[in-house]
Amino acid sequence: MKLRDLRKIKRAPLTWLIALVLFIMFVIVVLKLTMVPLKYRLPVLGVFLMFLLINGVFTFKPVERKKSRRTGVTVLNCILSLMLLVMDIGIPSFEKRIRDMFEDVPETETTTINVYAMTTDYKTEHIDLFRDTGHVITSLNLDDYRNEVFLTQTAVDQQNQQEAIEWLNKRLNVAQIALNPKETLWAAVGALYQGESPVLIMNEGYEGMLEEFDPFAKFSEDTVVIASITLEIRNSLLDPDNIDVTKDPWGMFIGGNDERSKRLSTIGRTDVNMLIGVDPVHKQFLIISMPRDAYIPNPALNDGLDKLTHLCNNGIANTVTGLKTYLDIPLTRYTMVNLETFKKIVNALDGVDVNNPYSFHGGKYDFPAGELHLDGEQALAYVRERKSLPNGDFGRNEHQTIVLRAILRRLLSVEIITRFNDLLESLKGTFVTNIRVNDIYRLVNMQMSDMAEWNMISYQIKGTTGSAQTASMPGLHLSVVYLNETQVNFVADQYRRLMAGEILEQQEMPQ
Repeated sequence: MKLRDLRKIKRAPLTWLIALVLFIMFVIVVLKLTMVPLKYRLPVLGVFLMFLLINGVFTFKPVERKKSRRTGVTVLNCILSLMLLVMDIGIPSFEKRIRDMFEDVPETETTTINVYAMTTDYKTEHIDLFRDTGHVITSLNLDDYRNEVFLTQTAVDQQNQQEAIEWLNKRLNVAQIALNPKETLWAAVGALYQGESPVLIMNEGYEGMLEEFDPFAKFSEDTVVIASITLEIRNSLLDPDNIDVTKDPWGMFIGGNDERSKRLSTIGRTDVNMLIGVDPVHKQFLIISMPRDAYIPNPALNDGLDKLTHLCNNGIANTVTGLKTYLDIPLTRYTMVNLETFKKIVNALDGVDVNNPYSFHGGKYDFPAGELHLDGEQALAYVRERKSLPNGDFGRNEHQTIVLRAILRRLLSVEIITRFNDLLESLKGTFVTNIRVNDIYRLVNMQMSDMAEWNMISYQIKGTTGSAQTASMPGLHLSVVYLNETQVNFVADQYRRLMAGEILEQQEMPQ
């Protein structure tokens, strides 16, 4: 080779060397992208390697070239470098978005204890009750209540209530605030309404329970929060069972609420109560829906009978433990959502197709019987409606299952690849889970590798509606559902069989 040619090699465009460095970084990034199967990653690497080598040939080829050709090669190198740079930055950023959604399950969850007082407007409207109390005008300053008597109850949530009392003692700089304990939450709230004491200490989670009943239907409007005390509760479900979710069956509880204005938490009533069994080997989903008012033991309250929706007032771990014990099944994983999540996911998936079993009106929509395509708003109305349904809450459970099945079908389809970014955006901040991100990666990798069809089996447990006292609100008869024990035993057996690796088929629910 002539000296002149060697000089040309030494003057090879720096842009190709930059592209080479970026390609090496790209190889490292792609090989770490475990969510995407290797059979998809290798061809991508091959394409970029081919372009890099072709550009390298034209860059270093020791022949006379016009200046315009050298400029063209430089431009191609710059384009390749830019593409690689975008990939090197974009892929880790994409992974971080996923990890931010699933990682760092908090060691503690927060619950809020509030100090409530009746509003000035309410007292004025009921002046006969408050005229002689000296508290017709409600002060919003906690210090003004230092010498007042605080209403409490002795039935539920005693540990959190005591911690709130200790906080108030320090905050008000007293040895012990004066207390007026009542045997039940119902009695304590009633005393507040009657003006017996000016303030009430109560867990914020009980607000929704109170508003289910006529005397306190407007509790949030009738009262004002004087102080809020945030307490931390240890999450006892930090680390679910250590299995390979792509090779071993596993289960999960899905809980959801309809309180759109509040921060999503693992503490609070659950209007959606579903168990999901997953068999990744035989590609089976088992979906079990339970009524929110199911009358089952509450572990946090000495296994006293309670409404299923109330168990989560003591945290998601309490609900999972309660269902695990009641059904005698393995269960450690959970996901908490709100019903708005249905809307966001459906919109991200460009709608879902459902087979509606009967016509009804929900929200502002009419839903005729038959095949329907639902957008996010329609899906939300579909899963929320219960008053116009012939079976009430049982019908709503059925609709939630129908929409969940439709979402799963879309998530498992090829089209999800093009909608994945929208899906990530829709899910941000709409759920809390203890599922580990590496498990999600393995599941996505498995599905993208074979794009297999899954068999979806679903059951809705029903029962008889009645009235009974509950462990969380003793002294008050609430609407409860006495579950059909035959159906409970049947679905629990189906769940255990799936966990044992048996192939299931959809069956008629026993009556």
